[in-house]
Amino acid sequence: MKIRFITTLLTALLTLSVAQAQEFEFTYKGQTLKYTVTAENEVRVEKLDDNLSGDVIIPSEVTLGKKKYKVTRIGEGAFGNCSNLQSIVIPNSVKAIGVAAFSTCSNLQNVVIPNSVNTIGAGAFSSCKNLQSVVIPNSVKSIGADAFWECPNLQSIVIPNSVKTIGTEAFFGCTNLQSISMSESVANIDSFAFVLCPNLSKIEASPNNKRYSSKDGALYSKSGDTLFFVPKKTEAFTIPNTVKCIGDEAFAFCDSLRSIVIPNSVTSIGKSAFARCYNLQSVVIPNSVMSIKWGTFSSCINLQSVVIPNSVTSIGTFAFNGCANLQNVVIPNSVTSIGAFAFAYCRRLQSIVIPNSVTNIGRSAFGDAVLQTFTIEAQTPPIIRDCIFLDIERILPTIYVPAASVEKYKAAEGWKEYADEIQPIK
Repeated sequence: MKIRFITTLLTALLTLSVAQAQEFEFTYKGQTLKYTVTAENEVRVEKLDDNLSGDVIIPSEVTLGKKKYKVTRIGEGAFGNCSNLQSIVIPNSVKAIGVAAFSTCSNLQNVVIPNSVNTIGAGAFSSCKNLQSVVIPNSVKSIGADAFWECPNLQSIVIPNSVKTIGTEAFFGCTNLQSISMSESVANIDSFAFVLCPNLSKIEASPNNKRYSSKDGALYSKSGDTLFFVPKKTEAFTIPNTVKCIGDEAFAFCDSLRSIVIPNSVTSIGKSAFARCYNLQSVVIPNSVMSIKWGTFSSCINLQSVVIPNSVTSIGTFAFNGCANLQNVVIPNSVTSIGAFAFAYCRRLQSIVIPNSVTNIGRSAFGDAVLQTFTIEAQTPPIIRDCIFLDIERILPTIYVPAASVEKYKAAEGWKEYADEIQPIK
């Protein structure tokens, strides 16, 4: 009896496996699409070619021979690169829109997603340059990473009450996106979700949302202790003293920002928090902050001076990378590590003093910075990673070290290649 049961089960599994691999084409209202059997009575739409054009209607049901199948999924890249596709009708049998399903459909203008869909896959509508409106139904639980990446004509989005997660870079580069209304269910917004949205003037969170709150277009945690997002046209901003944490990319690409007041309540500034704030000229970091993280002020091309407090113990990778007008930086005696490329391409930074607290300096930390003098106060040479002054023309600064340690530096791994530039501190 057991042997017969196992034989029957294996036969059924083998039959299903063969069925699952079966592909076929089906024509509906003059438009031929390809399908793959995914279950006993279900299929997904597959890639046929890039020549689909005009208006396409996906049927809710297709037939193969005498057997009927329900269309439940739009497969990965199914309509990707169909640059002449103008509109798509998705039936309410579809439960999921796959990865890059409509990616680079440059003439697709409007999409209505039926309320059967619960997942919008990563990059599903990425680079749909003419996409103007999308209706996201109340059935969708997650918006995948890059889902609407670089859809420059998308102007507004209403996030329905079913959505819990907005993926990384979901709306990255939506340059005409002006407002977002966020329901009470959203519990997680991944990094860079709204970066490079220069016209995004407000995010409104539902008063019933348990994690997020909004005020004057800015997005905060419910308790108000974390600042997540600031409207991109902001010129001056005073952070409320309830805020303890400035979130990752909170001010990123705020190219109108000229002044910022950071209160002593802030203890943490996130990754890329002020990246590419092109008009920001000076920053005073309060004495409560302990680290400057990855890319915090990267590409702030008009930043001229920064005050780093003696509470800071580490300056992260790319922290001030590309701050082309940075002239004055004092690294306090609390800092123990300087990350890779931290001050790379700071081309107006002519001199800097590394305090004796620093024990590690990352690769190309001062690459292409056009330094003239580089003073290190530590008696023991800090550990360095590869070439810290990486420069195409090999223009190296004079390196000043404690007189008693000159020979030690000239013999130390990493430093010995700069032996000709090493001199005692005057």
